[in-house]
Amino acid sequence: MILHKKMLKAFFLFLGFFRLVTSFAQSQIAFPPIDPLFVYENTSDLTAQEIICVGIAFSGGDPDSSQGARDYQTFLGLAAKVLEYKNLPQIEQAEKVLSVMYGNLLTRYKSDQTKLDVALQNGTYNCVSASILYLALAKTLGLNVKVQRTPSHAFCSVYVDGKKIDVEATNPSGFNPGTKKMLDEKRYFVVPKKYYNSRHEISDRMAVSLIARNISANSSNRKDYKTAISFAATRYVFMKDEVGPDNDALKDFTSVLSNYTAYLTGKKQFQPAVIWCEYVQERWPQVDLSADYDTAVYNYVAVLCNANRADEALDFYVPRKTKIFEKTQKLLEPVIFSARVRADLALMKDGNLNDKALAYIESARENALSSDAGVKKLLTEMQEYFWLRKVQDESNKGDWLSASKIADAALAQMPTSAKIKNIKKQCLYNYDVVVHNKFVKAVNSGKYDEALEILDEGLKNNPTSSTLLSDKRALKMVGR
Repeated sequence: MILHKKMLKAFFLFLGFFRLVTSFAQSQIAFPPIDPLFVYENTSDLTAQEIICVGIAFSGGDPDSSQGARDYQTFLGLAAKVLEYKNLPQIEQAEKVLSVMYGNLLTRYKSDQTKLDVALQNGTYNCVSASILYLALAKTLGLNVKVQRTPSHAFCSVYVDGKKIDVEATNPSGFNPGTKKMLDEKRYFVVPKKYYNSRHEISDRMAVSLIARNISANSSNRKDYKTAISFAATRYVFMKDEVGPDNDALKDFTSVLSNYTAYLTGKKQFQPAVIWCEYVQERWPQVDLSADYDTAVYNYVAVLCNANRADEALDFYVPRKTKIFEKTQKLLEPVIFSARVRADLALMKDGNLNDKALAYIESARENALSSDAGVKKLLTEMQEYFWLRKVQDESNKGDWLSASKIADAALAQMPTSAKIKNIKKQCLYNYDVVVHNKFVKAVNSGKYDEALEILDEGLKNNPTSSTLLSDKRALKMVGR
């Protein structure tokens, strides 16, 4: 097999976690590597020997290592045995390949044992590793053999005299499944045709790449994204020039990259998720993580806004605005605007700047974003808050009448505010109490004319006061 040696060394040097320091975080973010483990430059049809070498590499082994050489020698030993049947009819040769595999190597089926090098080392196998081994050995005999793929299985087919014969490589008697295999004159058994629906005949390149696909998928399920991504990247580069509906290498690569993004967002690491998507898109523009990116940007901006970090939210959002979906822009901009409003008004709360805050709110209402329901609700709540503070500040001086007049000004802007109506009522009640107490003091001192003047002044300011009207009626009853 021809592996690009310089590229191989470069890629292995590049592996290990990529560390990136961003301007948005003080700590370093460790990401899995996103480059392939190796690059295979030969784009022509694969020979039997190349299938084995690439299969070993896709299994995570090194064909040029001492172990890789031993694995390859194991294959050559099997190849020598199948060549002993070279003079038989092709249909018999095809069946003998299974006999050689199971008579000399394969011993135990294991559903997740997809690695070819492991199969060559200890004889454990699954449908992929067994099918790749059958493919290479059948090619050694010059047979026309192809791998068939279904959503959950892989097996082989050989073409003999224009006839297509299936081979279930996971069974020593799997040649032409569905036919009787005679054990003796009276007994036979049948290998059923299982999992053969939705079959697709695939290229040798696609077939051998299934090793990496399975390793990547299994690793992703374990959240071992370092392995999952590097194997998916290797498979994508290996398959990128093959055209056809069966080439799902880019889709699978995108999926595992997306899974890692989801892993980050699931841990609420929204900022790293954004940086990760940007890192991937820069290295692999063919990969579409736009939906993941959009979600991560939204979540991180929302987190900043909820933490009252409006300036950071805006700085983070602006350079990414055109990279996210328009609907997300429409959702985020009112959120950022609201955060900005809350931050500015918080300063005015601390400074007791009620009039300035109310003017700010009126100015904010001129912004187009104020039509958003959330912004509108915030501005209304803040307006009510500062009016109430203004009334309360005046009340704290004991000037209940002035406080009630401020409440009237507030109600002119917010006529339905129950809180302002209530505080006005409290202010007038307290005003009535003050006037009533003055009235009682004057009456008790025998100053009835002064008492009447006190009531008239009070009723002038609060003509509907039941307390003051009652006082006036009482004063009349004594003839004053």
